[in-house]
Amino acid sequence: MWKQKLGDSIAAAITAMFVLVAVTIVAASVFCSVFLFAQAAWAAGPGQGNDYCFSCHGNEGMKINYDGKEILLTVDKEAYENSVHGSFNCTSCHAGTETFPHQTEYNASFGRQMMENCKSCHTEIYQQFKNSTHGQYSSLVSCESCHGKPHNILPAENRESQHNRFNIIDSCGTCHSGVVMESYQRSFHGIAFSYEYENAPNCVDCHTAHSILPSDNPNSTISAANIGSTCEPCHKGMINAGANLLNGKTHVVPEDKENAFPLWITWKIFLGLILFDVVMNGTIPTFELIRHLRNLKKKQAATSAGAKKSI
Repeated sequence: MWKQKLGDSIAAAITAMFVLVAVTIVAASVFCSVFLFAQAAWAAGPGQGNDYCFSCHGNEGMKINYDGKEILLTVDKEAYENSVHGSFNCTSCHAGTETFPHQTEYNASFGRQMMENCKSCHTEIYQQFKNSTHGQYSSLVSCESCHGKPHNILPAENRESQHNRFNIIDSCGTCHSGVVMESYQRSFHGIAFSYEYENAPNCVDCHTAHSILPSDNPNSTISAANIGSTCEPCHKGMINAGANLLNGKTHVVPEDKENAFPLWITWKIFLGLILFDVVMNGTIPTFELIRHLRNLKKKQAATSAGAKKSI
């Protein structure tokens, strides 16, 4: 009898254990399915996912200390939504942030990794940049260098955009200061551009935006083969001049006697003419003033003499 009861008890225990395991498996499967579905919906949802991100990154002063540096992680939600990327999910660019804690490795190459993300949409432009002069210095120059923070990039036609036509000079000037920038600003092109004359060329009009190459590269817009075509849209007939346009110096200032001797001579001649004109014509108002003072003195004397006779 006791053997039968023991057997029944063991059978019941085993049955209960299997039932419990089965219930656990079913519950775990349902929970995982709901969790994964929620995560996918959060990542794919156009508004919900970003709102979730801004619940942390929208807080003013959110920052971390990384590698001895304080990094601000706050993102201006309004600025982002008004940017060219405002309709995208945060996870479109920030891979590895679909869950929290984020599965992103932050290291010294993080900035470069973010630039790599740009090519997922801007494939052709990225390839042009990579093959350009700037691309050779990608550790110093990135998309952000010219376009600004990814969260705040505005359309090029917006006057506040960092890559707006009339702001490009300032953007280039952050790296290309000194003689290059000064020579442009003092040139006919630069002076006209400073008055916002729309047809005046800026750096991009001659060097392009993403395909900047040295003049000795045949594919460069300022190479012997292409320089005429580059100038042709504004200066008709330059295409016929071709490589002759490279015989002169481009980015020079009048004071540079060694590299711009013809310009230096012209500058000196004009300075001489200005000095001559000042000396020659500067005497005319001086003599005229003296003459008027003398006439005034004579008139006052005559008036005084007439007054005495009347007395």
